[in-house]
Amino acid sequence: MTGVAWIFMSVAFVVILGTAGLALKKIVGNQ
Repeated sequence: MTGVAWIFMSVAFVVILGTAGLALKKIVGNQ
């Protein structure tokens, strides 16, 4: 893998985690 691919995967991973975390907070907060 090239450095660019690693950076892209890291950014995508963080975005996915952040989105999942926000969704989880909303679900937990609504209950």
